[in-house]
Amino acid sequence: MANDGFDYSFQLNYQEAWEMQVEAIREVAQKNPNSNISIEYKPYQPRAFTLFSDIGTTLLGIEDINCDNVGITLDLCHMLMKKENPALSLALAQSRNKLMGIHVNDGYQDNDDGMMLSSVHFIQTLEFIYYLKKYDYNGLIYFDTFPIREDPIKECEMNIKVFKLMNELIDQLGLDHIDNIVKNKDSLESQNILLSILNTVTKEKAKIS
Repeated sequence: MANDGFDYSFQLNYQEAWEMQVEAIREVAQKNPNSNISIEYKPYQPRAFTLFSDIGTTLLGIEDINCDNVGITLDLCHMLMKKENPALSLALAQSRNKLMGIHVNDGYQDNDDGMMLSSVHFIQTLEFIYYLKKYDYNGLIYFDTFPIREDPIKECEMNIKVFKLMNELIDQLGLDHIDNIVKNKDSLESQNILLSILNTVTKEKAKIS
């Protein structure tokens, strides 16, 4: 929704703009009842501010739209731009049965960088994938990255390898084990997740040497 939002103060009647956007999406959804209409929110770009800018306002908008076939596509980079914890946003969308799609990538939080998966935010990405598995997500996972200087085929292959490896790491740690760490709210034990991964890498490197 590139035209969603505004750039200047006094540029927009916020309530009117919100109602128009809600009504527009509702009209599309009602005229296409057999299709899912998924909103991929973004805090800014190309506008300085957007109306559907974060997980909370987007869920509020979906509640106002009030159509069963309207939901959310979560983009990792967009959530990071908003300084959200991606796993929390996923949990909120899932709790309302509104998770329709996933775009995985990475970035430095200020822009829609579209970098390779987990190239910057490893542990947050791992937690995000853990929640995908916890909730048995079986929908679309799209690599929304921008291989401008990289070979696009090799870049895509790398994203797939990283996703599969992180998926395997969670299986090795065990969903039940991670569930217990989360249940106990033990931040030190949660750091052991990272340590166990690093120890595994160190041991594998020693075998190769």
